[in-house]
Amino acid sequence: MGADEWHILFSIISGALAGLIISYIRIRMYEKEREVTERQLFVHRLQFETEFELYKKLWFIIVDVKTYAIEFVPIRSTTNTNLSEEDGNEIKKMSNFKTAMAEYRNFTFANYPFLLPQIYEKTVVIYVLVSERVRVGSDYVLSKTDWPENEENLEKINEEINKIGSMIRERIMIPSKGTLGSYLPKDILGLPTKNK
Repeated sequence: MGADEWHILFSIISGALAGLIISYIRIRMYEKEREVTERQLFVHRLQFETEFELYKKLWFIIVDVKTYAIEFVPIRSTTNTNLSEEDGNEIKKMSNFKTAMAEYRNFTFANYPFLLPQIYEKTVVIYVLVSERVRVGSDYVLSKTDWPENEENLEKINEEINKIGSMIRERIMIPSKGTLGSYLPKDILGLPTKNK
């Protein structure tokens, strides 16, 4: 073999070797990108599942507060020991309401960093509206059912609860018509979201 043949052979081997090295580097880069993507998807899925459970629990607590706020009507003291059966039932309703309100307040405040700011603001609005309807004290609960605006207050509570329900559905991408949306929230997928 002459020098030219060795030079051609060396060029062919060098080119093949360079191609293998470049292919190896591309494969490694792809694998690293895939690992990062899989890790990000895992973190986002975990975050979504955690957030979903948080909103699910919040919704059940809101429904309890609404139910107990609407359920009782009387103005009574829970410290009176001579109570009829009807009074005892009302006190039980009051106790349920106090428990639900305390759970709502504690849950909402404890999870403040994990709630979307708009949803947290709505939880505060609902708390204020329900508190306006019913004043909770240490020994009594006064229902303001004699207000002329009592029905209006109930409508506002329902309105705000419906708004928070819509916000939660939008956050977890469940359209209002009830069909399931994509698994991950839009902001995680990098899709544009509505600014409110």
